[in-house]
Amino acid sequence: WTPIEETGKFQEHHIYIVKDKDGKEISREVVDGDVKGGTSKMTYTTGKKDKDGFKFVETQDPKENPSYDKDGKETTGKFVPGKKQEITYVYEKVEVPSEPEKPTEPEVPSEPEKPTEPEVPSEPEVPSEPEKPSEPEKPSEPEVPSEPEKPSEPEKPSEPEAPTPEVQTASVLPQTGENDDKLVYSVASLSILAGLGLLAARRKKEEF
Repeated sequence: WTPIEETGKFQEHHIYIVKDKDGKEISREVVDGDVKGGTSKMTYTTGKKDKDGFKFVETQDPKENPSYDKDGKETTGKFVPGKKQEITYVYEKVEVPSEPEKPTEPEVPSEPEKPTEPEVPSEPEVPSEPEKPSEPEKPSEPEVPSEPEKPSEPEKPSEPEAPTPEVQTASVLPQTGENDDKLVYSVASLSILAGLGLLAARRKKEEF
């Protein structure tokens, strides 16, 4: 059976102090480092941790005889079984107030511009007289319809010509010449009458 060896612990602290020009403390910030542990055969490392604007001043409050450097240089120490070693590093910063800036002289206001005189409104234009409407054209008189032409009288039909009587030839007896003479006279008279009838019909037709 192997006994378990007791371990020791170590922790460092960093204090950042801000002072005014008279040395009066304005603010303080405390940063605690991680707690480290180990046996007597193991070691730890410690030293200052600079911060922008701060200056290392001193170490304070060592507990259980830790290993450290007064100027804050990095140092190696051994753990002490059953004990917690501690060391504190202190930093300071003097805050010098900046001189207030001189107020700039106020600008001399420029003279205000004179307002321009308002323009005189132009006289309104006289409206032109409206044009007289043109007189409407008189409607043209309707054309008088022409009288319809009288229908021409129908032509009277021509009278039918009198039929020429058929001349019956009488048989002439060979014994006498009387029948031949009568026949000649009757044919001649019929021809004359027929000619007169045709002439009269033509005259009537011409009169119409």
